Amino acid sequence: MPVASSSGNTDLVTAGIQLFNSCIYENAETPTKKMFIFQPVVRTQYQPFVGEMDGISTAFVNVCTEYGDAKLEDHFCSLDAWISVLSKAGLYANELNLVSREKIFDWGSGEFTTRSIFFVYRGIEIGDGTFALIPCKDKRLLAISDIGFGLERISWALNENSHYYDFLRPVDIKGTREMFDVLRTLALLALSGIKPGHKGAGFQFRSFANIIANKYILNSWETAFSFYLPYWKNFVQNAVSDYEAVRTIKCEVGRLLGIKMSKELKIPPIRADETLEEYFVRMVYNQGIHQDIIRKFIGT
Repeated sequence: MPVASSSGNTDLVTAGIQLFNSCIYENAETPTKKMFIFQPVVRTQYQPFVGEMDGISTAFVNVCTEYGDAKLEDHFCSLDAWISVLSKAGLYANELNLVSREKIFDWGSGEFTTRSIFFVYRGIEIGDGTFALIPCKDKRLLAISDIGFGLERISWALNENSHYYDFLRPVDIKGTREMFDVLRTLALLALSGIKPGHKGAGFQFRSFANIIANKYILNSWETAFSFYLPYWKNFVQNAVSDYEAVRTIKCEVGRLLGIKMSKELKIPPIRADETLEEYFVRMVYNQGIHQDIIRKFIGT
């Protein structure tokens, strides 16, 4: 699925199970085949906790099996198959703890109960399997088996890294976990063709870019941003070019800084399609603004 959600109650896709949104909200026919999916997802609610808690990233790959016409026995067969696959990969069943939980949700079409089993490997929660009868807008019940794992968490558990972000950041750039997480998420959004805007997925893009503009402009953020592009291209269909992705983020970060600069220095405003470097050149060479004034504002 495209990362920008086209139905449901989220701006961005947060889990593989959202491929059933058209069935739940638009009365579409239920796909009855079993599906194995590598779905890039973004969970914006995680962003404030990235710097405080290990094992969290705002964007990750949800590796999942989805079955939209499932019986309970089908679900348990899939759970058993997943345990075998994880064991063959090196996450052995004798070190895997399964924790059962029930929870009530309402996605806008009525309340339903999820029965979930969480997979915990050596203290690391790597995924969960959920069975639910979800009410649709047309009152039918959709029986779903949704079993999903964070690809990055599986890698973390397999490689026994000290910290989750040890292998999710470039080794030659200094920065906080928050900075790397924001840039990693922005790389996914930009490659997916999402443009900054005032609502929906575009608003989420702008919110993440604002963190870079306000807190990390003096870091090597552009190099770190480009570091994440090859990874996400493995999972994003119809990705835009690297140049377009980089240009999108540079223009947005530049725009956010340029607005503040224009107001405080009382100089002409930045253009929407202008990077900070292009704005700098235009102010110095076309408008006669002394470069030291602009450099002092930026902090360079």
